Order: sequence, then structure tokens, then C-alpha cells
Amino acid sequence: MKKIVTIVLALTMILTSSVYAFAAETKATSEDEILDTWENDPSKYSTAFSKYYHNPMFNDVVRRNAIDVSIFQYDIDWKKVKADGIDYAIIRIGGRYYGGGGLYPDDYFEKNYKEARAAGVKVGIYFYSQAKDEEEAREEVDYFMDILDGRDLDMPVYMDYECPSGSRISKMSKTEGTKNVIAFCKAVESYGYEAGFYSYPAFINKYVDPSQISGTYAVWVAHYHKYCSYSYDYDMWQYTSGGKVNGISGRVDMNFYYDKNTKRKDLSKTAASLEYIKTAYDEKEKKPKVTVNGLTEGKDYFVSYTDNTEIGTATVTVKGKNDYKGTITLKFEILKELKGSDAVFAKTNELRVYGSDRYETAFGVADTLKTYKGISKFDSVIVASGANYADALAASYLAEKKDAPILLTDTAESNEKRVKDYISKNLKSGGTVYVIGGTTAMTERFQNSLSGYNVKRLSGDDRYDTNLAILTEGGSASNGIIVSSGLNYADSLSASATGMPILLVGKTLTEEQIAYLSNSGGKVYIVGGNTAISADVEAQIREVKSSVSRIAGNNRYETSYRIASTFYSGKRTALITAYGMDYPDGLVASSLGQAMDSPVLLINKNDLTYAQQYAKQSSVESVAAVVGPSLLADSVVNSII
Repeated sequence: MKKIVTIVLALTMILTSSVYAFAAETKATSEDEILDTWENDPSKYSTAFSKYYHNPMFNDVVRRNAIDVSIFQYDIDWKKVKADGIDYAIIRIGGRYYGGGGLYPDDYFEKNYKEARAAGVKVGIYFYSQAKDEEEAREEVDYFMDILDGRDLDMPVYMDYECPSGSRISKMSKTEGTKNVIAFCKAVESYGYEAGFYSYPAFINKYVDPSQISGTYAVWVAHYHKYCSYSYDYDMWQYTSGGKVNGISGRVDMNFYYDKNTKRKDLSKTAASLEYIKTAYDEKEKKPKVTVNGLTEGKDYFVSYTDNTEIGTATVTVKGKNDYKGTITLKFEILKELKGSDAVFAKTNELRVYGSDRYETAFGVADTLKTYKGISKFDSVIVASGANYADALAASYLAEKKDAPILLTDTAESNEKRVKDYISKNLKSGGTVYVIGGTTAMTERFQNSLSGYNVKRLSGDDRYDTNLAILTEGGSASNGIIVSSGLNYADSLSASATGMPILLVGKTLTEEQIAYLSNSGGKVYIVGGNTAISADVEAQIREVKSSVSRIAGNNRYETSYRIASTFYSGKRTALITAYGMDYPDGLVASSLGQAMDSPVLLINKNDLTYAQQYAKQSSVESVAAVVGPSLLADSVVNSII
């Protein structure tokens, strides 16, 4: 590794004379006018000021956290220091006594150098100089280079030049001081290291000509204030001597190191989200957690909140730090009440409801339904087979009439137990459980396990008879009937959210189905093309019903869109999406769509056009995807609105 040398400005920070060059370069009439245009951020290591302001010359370069240490910090746990966010350390290697002028080593240099680098902290060194002339400056370099013994450094070698009370250099002229700094730095460079100079504004103003130093050597300035007043080019700013860092007992000097070789990234190009985007007003300050993809709060950015205590729109400002510049602005709503769609979509406008399997997905939909309704338990639940689609889709009408979720199980005892346990926790005592299907689909064992509830089985000899039993239990409907194929799931799934009776039919109508249609009121909607519901079946329907129309598209996705446009015209707050190539997750989506007055649209990663078209024409604000990310990725769902 290439060895390095840099310039530093003093350890002792004197606030007097601190504005000597600040006003000269900036021409602003007040400090506030200047700082209004400067980037700022808090330091977790110092409480001296709430924010520290950085010169605009450093807007595009990375800011690193650095400390400088000596024997006065004693034993340091460098692993903890690194873990606390410290990237760089400037370690004292020795010095010259400010009274007698003798040279001395720092007894902790060896230990600090070895352990800091082992912990991954990048290292530079400094020497406390009291050189009265150029010869003494070179003597100091020769002295500590023997101690350094050719070790690699990641940062410059700094001349720490200060003038405490009683110092042997107090009568030094500005010309002499400047020559001494240059002699020190040139000597360092002769050993193959980068050289630097450190001091504080009052010392520089009196003893050094900064125009001959800055731009030639690295400069490290000490100014214990909320900004650094040094107006020439510099590389590091020591902003406090009272820092607190994990791994160091007591105080430590803190520095901002401006890494001019590394450009900062634009934070505004990074995706960010809030823990929630809607919340209920409760007279308390609201601070939803911010997530910025791949980044860490405190290290890469910091967060501030405004207007976040009263009802209305609150603002979250995410501001770049260290490697990142720029800001992200996020909004969330504080509402008088949080219910309905506001409650369901409190965290995001793209909600995903799914579980490890179809049965867990049903629980997730039921939980979401509770959130929407603002209830803790249901009055009724419906349980249908998850091994087939017909009974669950037919039950969508009953779900609407009984204001109930649809749960799924099969004949496996373990799955029955999962559903029973869910019912125990989420159904009111004495509530009703509708068991859909015969004992081949839903075992007597499961029905008998539901003690303490009103259990009612609805079944028939086949899916069509079971369908009629469900419709009879649900009672009459005045807004019409949907007729759909009982031999496929797609069209019924799309129609399930309407809450209308769905009559499942085969290749011809049975006498019982004809009787049901004859005795029912309202219009008949046939969903699906002639392949799904034949012209002969349509003719049978028209013999007993005067008002019949067909809703169909070229494929299941267009049919789904046409169903949504027919029954859910106008502006919609949300829509429900289900996977169009299989039925399990979508079986239970109907109750959520019914409650939210939202359609269920079928999609897959290659067929999004119709869902996008509906979302646009209906000004949809939110999407709930009842499907896992393995079938439909977040990017697919998010592209709908």
C-alpha cells in the first residue's frame, strides 16, 4: 500500500478569531445567511451542537467519522470503536515538549496502531511539534520515522502545531512558522509518506500563511463550533474534544474526514418506504419507521418529522449522510379514525396477503377482513374444501350475506386442527360455522370437533346440488344472478367479489337449476364466452328469464376486466388481485372484495394490461394481492397502479 502524508490544523480549539477567514470568503451579511445554504447533520458522538454544518465545497464528497487518539485515551477497544461507526483514526506517535524542547514517543502508539488496523480502522499519525526552525522540524520527522519504521499508513502524517501558554515557539514569526511547516511536510514526503498540517484558526492566523499550505499539503483544522470557519481548502475538521465513542472511556477528539477521492451517491435515487402511511390520531407524536433499501439509518441517512402530531398530512424528510447526499420526502396521514380501507392500507398502497400455503392465506385474508371491519371476532365463518374450487366459489354469496370469511381445509387431520384453532380464537362463542360440502370433502371428524358453535353443513350429491343448497341458505337476491361454469374456476373467481348469487352450471341446466332461475328475481349475467357457457345453456336461461346478458372477453383476463367494469364502475379506492393460472389463493379473496366494495381481477406476470387499464379508469389508489411473491413478484403487483 502506498504510504501517505497530510496537513493538519491544531488540537487545541480556540473559538476566538474563528471567523477570520469565514466572512472574507463568503460575503454574506450574517452567519445564518451562510448556514442556510450549508448541508448539516447531527453527530451521535457529540452533544455540543444539535447539528454540524459543512462547507458547500464538500457537498459531493463522502464524509467519514474519524477520531484522533494518544496515550491520554489509555486502553481502547478498537473493535467496539469500529462497530460504533468510526472509519479513521489519527494516532499520536510522539512529540516535542513545549517547554524544554526534548523529543518523546507516545507509549501507546504501538498498541493503538496494531489494534486499530486489526479492527479495520484506517490509520494516520500525528506528531506534536514545537519546532522553532526548519532544522528542528526535520529533526522531529527523522525522530518519529525511526519509530514508524516503514509501517503502512492509510492517511497522512500530520504536523500538530500549537502554541500553548509558555510555549517555546510563542515569539515565532508568521514567515518562520510557514517555513517550519513546509520543512516538516517536505521531510515527511522524503520518506515516501503523504504529509499534512494540523492547527486551529487563531494559531494559523498568527503563525502560518495558509495560502502556502492549503492545496499543497493536506490540512486538518480544529474548530469547536457548529461550522468550520477556515476558508482555504482543507481535508478534515476536528469539531469537538468531548466526543463519546463506544470502546473509549472518557472524552475523545471527533473529526469529519472529507474523502475527496470518493463521490457521494444520490439518496433520492434509492427506494424508501414508511412503516405505515396512515395512522389514527391519539394526541401523540407519530414517527413511522423509515426503510431505505440496503441502507442504515444513522450511518447512511438520518430522519426528521414535521407536522406529525395533529390530524392532517405529516412529512418525513430522509437526508443523506456520509456516503449519500440529497433527500427523500415521504408523506403519511394522521386521521381522526382509522377504519375500512385506511386501516387495511395503513402501511402501504400495495398490500400482499398470503401465507405458507392456501390455508394460511385464508387466515391472512380473514385477519385483513377483521382489520377492515374493525372487529376482533366474527359472528359466522364459512369452511370449504381447499382441494377443489367449486364449493368455495359458490360460498362467496353466503359470505356476503353472513358477513363472514371463507376458510379452507382438506381431509388431513393436521389441516383441520389448524382451522379449528383459528376458529377458536376468531369466532364469537356460539357463533355459526358453515361447513360446505359432503363428508368426502369435509369430514365428520372436523364437524364434530367444532363443539360450542352452531355448525351447519350445506351439501348435495354434487357441486351443483351443493351450490343450490348454498344459494337457498343465502336467501333471495334482488340485484340479479350470475351464471358461471362449474367446470372451471376463472370466471367464477372474478365474479365472486360481487356478492351476488353465483349459479354454477355444466353443459346443460338441471331441472333444479331451471326452477331456481324461474323463482328468482333480477337480471341474469352469464360470465364467460361460449366455450365456458354454451349457446344451448344460454337459450335454456332465456326461456325462463327475460333479462339476460353475457359478459365475456377473449380470455380470462379480459373477462375479469369486463366483470369488474360492469359491477364496479366509477372511482374505486382499491382493487383485489388474484393469480390467474391457479385457484387456491383466490378462493378466499371474495369476502375481502365484498367488504371493500372492490373487484377481484385476475393477473399473471404476462397479463397485466387489463388490470392496469381498470386501475387507471377507476382511479384506483391501492392494490391488495391475494397471492404469494413466488407466483407474482412485488414488481409485478406494484406496476398495476
